[in-house]
Amino acid sequence: MSDQTIKPVMVEKFELKSRHQFHDLIAKRKRWDQLQGELNKGLPYKELVGPYWGRHNCALEEVEPRSDWHNVALDSKKRRELQRHMHASQWFLARASQEANVHSSDLLQLHTIITENLQSQGGCYRESAVDSILEVGNSLDWQLIPDLVESAFDWFNADSFGEMHEVEKTALMLMRLVDIHPFDQENGKTIRLFSNYFLLKAGYPPAIIRSEKALVYAQALQDALQFRTGALIKLLTESVMESLRLCLGEDYGSAGLVILD
Repeated sequence: MSDQTIKPVMVEKFELKSRHQFHDLIAKRKRWDQLQGELNKGLPYKELVGPYWGRHNCALEEVEPRSDWHNVALDSKKRRELQRHMHASQWFLARASQEANVHSSDLLQLHTIITENLQSQGGCYRESAVDSILEVGNSLDWQLIPDLVESAFDWFNADSFGEMHEVEKTALMLMRLVDIHPFDQENGKTIRLFSNYFLLKAGYPPAIIRSEKALVYAQALQDALQFRTGALIKLLTESVMESLRLCLGEDYGSAGLVILD
């Protein structure tokens, strides 16, 4: 599998939207920008990027219709998992606020924090074959991972990539890294968090896919990897809009923000 053959096809077939199609999202972000001085990214935002993000992102790993541990008492194992995610998200928020381009070393650092070096693979690329997420029986060659990741990040930092809306950048980064499958463990959780880089850098809150949408997300990702990206773009757009509404205090109670006990 060569990145030079995959990358142009993905660009060509990706269902790009124009910025005016994200008008409502841009307008909502501008309203949040205007109020940030007053709100100072207060409690709703801190809960959103802390326990709320962690509980939903961790629960997505279960990919079950009733994966609802985001709003129930946590056992010690899940509490540690949540704490690692919150630590990782705080580091990532700080990293996204910097001027420098994003690099593969940032992905490795985020994985190190999420795994908290509990496994020897923490912060290291996998060294074994895995089945493709696509149901076609492909096996991904682990020896190509370093080169594939570096090529992907060259693309993420290219001028042409910067011309897209941040939701589209998030979708493409998510698709590309999931396709590569760089890690043995905590792969999806790390990539979903990391793919929010361009949203955060542009002043958006993260696209937090709620755990009850696990099966919707799994199907949208499957479709996107076969270049049917409409469902994934729609899901990410809705997720960012929901985050903005929560930050602005609109329909605050509907999404069940939970303070870590």
